[in-house]
Amino acid sequence: MEKKLSVIIPVYNVEKYLPECLDSVVDQSLQEIELICVNDGSRDGSRNILSEYAEKDNRITILDKPNGGLSSARNAGLAVAEGRYVLFLDSDDRLSSKDVLDCLYQKAEKEALDQLFFDAAPFFESEDVKKKNSNYIDYYKRKKNYTDTLTGKELFCALQSNWDFKPSACMQILRRSFLRKHELKFYENIIHEDEVFTLECITLAQRSAYINLQGYMRRVRENSIMTVSQKSKGIYGYYSGTQILLDFAQKYIDINDQPFVHFYFQRVGVMMELAARLFYKETEEEKNQIIGGFEEESNFKFAVDMQAWQQMVSLKERAKKIKEYSIQIKAQQEKIEDLETEINKLSESFNKERESLKKELNENKRKLDQIKQSYSFRVGKTVTWVPRKLKKILKKSSD
Repeated sequence: MEKKLSVIIPVYNVEKYLPECLDSVVDQSLQEIELICVNDGSRDGSRNILSEYAEKDNRITILDKPNGGLSSARNAGLAVAEGRYVLFLDSDDRLSSKDVLDCLYQKAEKEALDQLFFDAAPFFESEDVKKKNSNYIDYYKRKKNYTDTLTGKELFCALQSNWDFKPSACMQILRRSFLRKHELKFYENIIHEDEVFTLECITLAQRSAYINLQGYMRRVRENSIMTVSQKSKGIYGYYSGTQILLDFAQKYIDINDQPFVHFYFQRVGVMMELAARLFYKETEEEKNQIIGGFEEESNFKFAVDMQAWQQMVSLKERAKKIKEYSIQIKAQQEKIEDLETEINKLSESFNKERESLKKELNENKRKLDQIKQSYSFRVGKTVTWVPRKLKKILKKSSD
């Protein structure tokens, strides 16, 4: 049977989540697939679960190896994969629906793609985890739709210009022959390896596309790589990634290839900034330990780079505060202008009302003067004068 797609699943101490992950794959409507489960030295019941599933489904292959980390496990799976396309699935996550792989495969084949991106959706282990990691709620959904099939460089520029480039190995399928041709694999012994792998792939891909589909469900839980702070590993991972990408750029990128070069180095700059931010949260003792962890010919360069980027981060923070202050001042000015407008409106209304009352009083006075000068008023005054006078005389007489 032709294997249309290889699903590579690194497995390490995930017995709690593994059945849900495996079920989401074996139940797919696309049947011509293989599941390569790489047992990366698990010490819990994960290996037994894999054996149970493999006995029921001959599409499952189990690779056992000593613990070497996520990149090592993915590379081991990739080395034996036979599918036309490859998808990487983390063992605590799952696919979103039963027809995901078929949708991805059909589009990739129809358009002869090297690389097809799609979206993911998070699901949280608890409300407390959700509250602590609210930044993931919308992180995996791109803001815009990208409907054209482009070169990898063209698609990268379109994505990065909107900050829609999501460097996750699990949010794409890749043509296996494309990976083999360019000898693309994951760099081992670092974290944040997806940044490097995804950027290298999209740089070399001749046909890339995006499908507006949330095909992947990302579990956000306690004690995972995503949620646990790993400062020193994070610093090393981000910084090492930048050096790998700079070396890669020298080999494969023309410096005049704009705007791709601009966005490529923008991405490298993001990684360097993240490394610097993490580094300067450490104590002096911890900083020295991290510097000492690099090879002798690299530690001085690392220290200089961190100092330079920390200065850039400080300038960026100042610019951010100035911008925020300017926004606050502008908001206050707008409030003052609104109040002044309201005061002017009230003043204008008051003046109009005063003029109206003044006109009404003058008109009443004019009418009263006219009445006083009229014949009927004088007669009436005379007629009413006699009884009033008589009343006064009678009152005087009675006294």
